[in-house]
Amino acid sequence: MKKTEKEILDLLKKSRFGLNVQKISDDLGYSRTTISKYLKILEKKGKVFYRVIGQNKIWIHRDIYFDKENKNNIISNLIFAIYSSMLRNMEKTDLKPDYVKRLGKLIAQDFNFSEFINKDLLKIPDEIILSPKNAENLMKIIDSICKFYDNYEWRPPIIIDEKYILILRMYNSDLIYEAPFHFYLLSGFIEYEMNKYIAGEVKVVQIKQDKKIVDLQFKFDRD
Repeated sequence: MKKTEKEILDLLKKSRFGLNVQKISDDLGYSRTTISKYLKILEKKGKVFYRVIGQNKIWIHRDIYFDKENKNNIISNLIFAIYSSMLRNMEKTDLKPDYVKRLGKLIAQDFNFSEFINKDLLKIPDEIILSPKNAENLMKIIDSICKFYDNYEWRPPIIIDEKYILILRMYNSDLIYEAPFHFYLLSGFIEYEMNKYIAGEVKVVQIKQDKKIVDLQFKFDRD
């Protein structure tokens, strides 16, 4: 097996939901043409396959989905494949993002995400809602909810109002191509849990697939 093929396989094996050609090209430093060439070779060898999501081909390491030695992995990926399919089909209907967010809040009631969250993270002082420490805590809350099924990075928080409005930027999420509606559900999950401790609203203010960013706005009540 050639070095480039191994590099592509190693990278894909780290991503549960797969990657598009541009992302593989960016991470490995090869041209899109080179990556496409080796993906076709690996596809013929039965090492990878792809799914079409919107206008993207998402390439997936076959072992992640068909590893017979790891039944839990198969079940886990099947569940998330169903979850992603559900969200993609939501987008094809007339469902509005606000409805999807409300659905997220209902799911949060049933699922009880509180079991995964350190309660100390939600003790936000009233006198100084926005601070580097509180922004970090909000990031940790989101990590507690979704790190077990999504890979992403954080960018520095954007403070709109020095006390009441904060935007957290998620970057390079596995789900940004797979199922953008996920983030509206996520805003419902977070708002439901946050409102147990401090009143406020969480909403998606921007999804840019080409830039691989999702902005979540936290607006805290002034009373």
